[in-house]
Amino acid sequence: GLGRCWGWGVAGVGGGWLVLRLSSDRSEILPPIASAPLSPSLEGEQLKGANTATVTGVAIEQLAGENYRVGLQAVAELLDREALESAKEALGSVPSPDKSPAILFLRGRLAWQSAQKMDAGQNLGFSVDDARRDWENAVKKESKNLQYREALGFAYYMEGKLPKAQKTWQDALDRLSDETQAEGLNVKAGLALTFWKLAQQESGNNKAKLLQRAIALRTEIFQAAPTGFTPEELVKNWLWTQQMIRDWQEL
Repeated sequence: GLGRCWGWGVAGVGGGWLVLRLSSDRSEILPPIASAPLSPSLEGEQLKGANTATVTGVAIEQLAGENYRVGLQAVAELLDREALESAKEALGSVPSPDKSPAILFLRGRLAWQSAQKMDAGQNLGFSVDDARRDWENAVKKESKNLQYREALGFAYYMEGKLPKAQKTWQDALDRLSDETQAEGLNVKAGLALTFWKLAQQESGNNKAKLLQRAIALRTEIFQAAPTGFTPEELVKNWLWTQQMIRDWQEL
């Protein structure tokens, strides 16, 4: 990869740190700002309706004050809009980014989305490798988080590390509950692709078994979501790269 442009220090703290931060009101320790009072904190639908400059301001202000709940919502909204420069600026305001798995996850998402941009003006100098490292660290800090494992599997797949992708997605699949079955379809699709790719490296009985597993998962996905995994839908999902969509069409 091209390396990071962050210049942030690294600090390792247990995954429970974020929970403590989220449960406390950080506003009382913010330094007083004489000329510019804190802007009203926008959340949820209000963020979606606000312009990008406003969302960026909320993200920077809330993250700098370690109000991660609102700050992360704002960064996710910026990433949904492909406002990558703004998201990078906001994440740069986090005092100790490596402490929080949620920050690591979004920083990885920024790198991932940036790496997909072929245009030099939109690519911020990140690579899939950068995203994978942040997602690996997020999983280490919060191993039960399905979203982190799902994303990490995509990074391994794009790096051609198929056994690691398979293990990561299988671990995620094993953790699915009734409440997370919908999110699990992405994981199943990743596994189907991995089995299909691995089958191409095998012959005979091994090849046949892997293809059977890939086709069974593919069938399961289309039964659960008949229109959710068409190329037109997948292109709207930030995790799915053009290469993966082409692979899925082949499968």
